[in-house]
Amino acid sequence: MPATLHQLRSEQTRERLLDAAIALMDAKGHGQWSVHEVARAAGMTSGAVQHHFASKATLMLELTSSLP
Repeated sequence: MPATLHQLRSEQTRERLLDAAIALMDAKGHGQWSVHEVARAAGMTSGAVQHHFASKATLMLELTSSLP
């Protein structure tokens, strides 16, 4: 089933947030950043982060599970 435009944009937003969180983790260290910083680095609001990740812990779990 083809993805809708909404689903594609949602996935792109999620990927931008993950990329921003990875960059912050590289720059500041594991867990030494805030959800607000992730949002700002991605050019989004904290609400966008909260929409895609229930908490900072959930975001960190996603990040660490995707690392090699």
